[in-house]
Amino acid sequence: MEHPRRGCAIIINNKNFENMEQRNGTEVDAHSLKTTLDKLAFDVDEHTDLSKDDMVDIIKTISQTDHRDCDCLVIAILSHGDDGIVHGTDGESVAIESLTEYFHGDRCPSLVGKPKLFFIQSCRGHKSDDGVPFESDGSEVPDSCTKHQQRIPRTADILVFYSTVQGYYSWRDPVHGSWFIQSLSHVLQKYSQTRSMQDMLTIVTNRVASLYETSNKQKKYDKKKQVPSMITTLTKR
Repeated sequence: MEHPRRGCAIIINNKNFENMEQRNGTEVDAHSLKTTLDKLAFDVDEHTDLSKDDMVDIIKTISQTDHRDCDCLVIAILSHGDDGIVHGTDGESVAIESLTEYFHGDRCPSLVGKPKLFFIQSCRGHKSDDGVPFESDGSEVPDSCTKHQQRIPRTADILVFYSTVQGYYSWRDPVHGSWFIQSLSHVLQKYSQTRSMQDMLTIVTNRVASLYETSNKQKKYDKKKQVPSMITTLTKR
């Protein structure tokens, strides 16, 4: 992380949809995330209320940009979604995997060997988590080992951090924002100088899972929990 620039950070913030519920509170998330990324020296570019095609166009354009003087890339998508997809404001959906593929090494060579970080705040299904009792064992995250390689897989160094696990709701407060983005912003600001990315995201996961629970007059929405989910091919701490 010693290039002239930290890199681009793209925030896609979809609030107003043609045929779906308005995502009240997402503007709070976008503000928190932009403030955090600004402090971390990213060049932040925020886009609001994009159709599916507009989202794809922006992602494609960013993948074709020269990132040789950058440390890394961040893309955050705040929207409605379902399992494996996010929705544009026109109701059309795009597969998250198809968006990350634009940044594979053979399609975005200037980011080879650099982290490409995707943060997805959206539902991934319609299940809700009632939670279970537990006892903490105080376990620690082990250190990782790295080896120098002449070649790396084209799908290396991509991390996708979902606000929830496959098939489940992602909760958002209409006043204070979502559990996930608020926790992510807090942890990045607090630990970015002392912890690795995966350590920080483990803290985010713990924070969302342990600190939050719904309170709703409707029983089917009351006392629900949430836990983020991470898919990573990062090759370095």
